[in-house]
Amino acid sequence: MFTSAVRTLAFLGVLLFGTSILSLAQLGTEGSILGIVQDPSGGLVVGAPVTVTNTETGLAKSAITDDRGYFQVVALPPGSYSVRVAAPGFTAWEVDGLTLIAGACSPALPSAT
Repeated sequence: MFTSAVRTLAFLGVLLFGTSILSLAQLGTEGSILGIVQDPSGGLVVGAPVTVTNTETGLAKSAITDDRGYFQVVALPPGSYSVRVAAPGFTAWEVDGLTLIAGACSPALPSAT
């Protein structure tokens, strides 16, 4: 009886340790790009479409700015990115060469003109 309980506890310990190692291995493999879109006077640009494109693979993801002009594109693999904001009534804003590393949040600071 005692050895059965010890075996069960040992098995649970190995199981918990193994799953925690697998969880840690998944942390930090992706990153995100975020920012706040403002007009030249500092006003927030709400509802602006934002496109983030990996310039190496062509992977593109989109977001829309919220009521604070904020956007965040998550679950991006590391690499080089371009960010484009094309809000109606404004000239499109684009930046190239934004390098994203694993586990990082890279800011993009668009200014709609």
